[in-house]
Amino acid sequence: MKCYWSGQAEIGIGALIAALGIALLIFASAKTRLGLTIGIFLSGMLALLIPNVLIGGCAMHDMVCRKIAFPSITVISILLLIGMAFNAVYLARKKGYED
Repeated sequence: MKCYWSGQAEIGIGALIAALGIALLIFASAKTRLGLTIGIFLSGMLALLIPNVLIGGCAMHDMVCRKIAFPSITVISILLLIGMAFNAVYLARKKGYED
């Protein structure tokens, strides 16, 4: 039942990413936003590693988890990592970073 546990882990990581994303929208300080961005980036990295390295899935390649869920999680995690990397560079270069 590796797929089940991978799914449970992804739900928890997704909730964390959502909470950090809401905090990213609320706070105005560039330093705080940079810290939240780093937290989202690391959570996205963990979300990418769960199905591919850490827990994995069942051996049956024709199951829905292997055909749809894991590739979707991989693509969404990569897009999240790219977005947060750009946001971190933007915030680090932002004028008024010393606030």
